[in-house]
Amino acid sequence: MKRLKALFYVYKNSLISIKYYRDLKDVRIKFSVKYFLVLAFAAVIISSINTAYHLIPKINMYAEKFLTEVSDLYPQDLEIKSSTGKWEINKPEPYSIPLPKSMQYESGDFKMPVNLIVFSHNGTINDLKDLDTLILVNDTNIITRDERGKIEAYPLDSIPDGKVTRYQIDSLLSQLQKFINKIPVFIFILILIGGSFYYFLFRMLYLAVFALILMLIGNIKKLDVNYGMYFRVSTHSATLPITLEVLANVLGIGTGFGLGFFVIHIIFATIVVINLSSQEKVVEPKDNVPTQI
Repeated sequence: MKRLKALFYVYKNSLISIKYYRDLKDVRIKFSVKYFLVLAFAAVIISSINTAYHLIPKINMYAEKFLTEVSDLYPQDLEIKSSTGKWEINKPEPYSIPLPKSMQYESGDFKMPVNLIVFSHNGTINDLKDLDTLILVNDTNIITRDERGKIEAYPLDSIPDGKVTRYQIDSLLSQLQKFINKIPVFIFILILIGGSFYYFLFRMLYLAVFALILMLIGNIKKLDVNYGMYFRVSTHSATLPITLEVLANVLGIGTGFGLGFFVIHIIFATIVVINLSSQEKVVEPKDNVPTQI
């Protein structure tokens, strides 16, 4: 409880008290680093939970919709058999399976075709366009095209023997459903990793460079202050932009400030530096520091 009170005291004063920054001469750099790590940890957790809370339902909804569409597209009585590189289908040819709505999109001059796959023993490369399909299966090859118009053919002689029915499709979709159920955990972990990289690595390097900018400002003001003090100011003054950044994320205003983070930080930190005493030289503190977290 005592440490929590100390942490809240440091956070509150780093956020709103300009005079508090003069007291940073009495703490060691490792105190400021420890404070920032705690602040960054809280920011990562809050931002990750908020991002996952809004993102995961959308991904789950899209995945569920996609599985339902795929299941509905495959007829109950459709059966496709393959044997020794040859295939047959119990439907009149050419037989097409339409592209799921969730996969339809346009990008520049490219538009996804109407059909996902067409089965035609007599099909040719030209039929990719004529039958408006993404994939064409003819007598010897599986022919595909991408959004750049590149066409590739894959021989059927490597296709294993077997058959595909609605039962196999449903079994496959059932396995995919089990994987989809685990997606929220994977997404949250990825968000945590991304947030940790952003705050613990990128922002720490940023603070070290930012301290040099503050030192330049201090030199212009002819302050007799060393780099250690500027680094403490850099670290603690980041409380304001980080707090606003997290609030923006929670309120849905945005996922980050970008240049705005630097602008807010430099304005606040410059005010702090200008208000530092120019009469007292700030040196590295002794071991008996009065402030701890």
